[in-house]
Amino acid sequence: MTAAILPKIPPSRARPTMPDLADYMTPHEAAEKAELHVNSIHRLAREGKIDFIRIGKKAILVSKKSVERYLKETEGLDKRDPTRGK
Repeated sequence: MTAAILPKIPPSRARPTMPDLADYMTPHEAAEKAELHVNSIHRLAREGKIDFIRIGKKAILVSKKSVERYLKETEGLDKRDPTRGK
């Protein structure tokens, strides 16, 4: 019986490694932490103000460090302040 030789996958088609999920939270958890609506978290991610990774086509996970950074940058500002996040 001969062993099957598997084709090598070129680096451009290799799957990326999964990040450590302990460093990420759901948008709902981020919204609770930041005292914002979940839609605001999605908007901040879209605008590049917080880091996220995409899981599948629609779901995202938000970086805990980027949420902390955003909260420090906007500390003392009211959540309805138009200058918050600029």
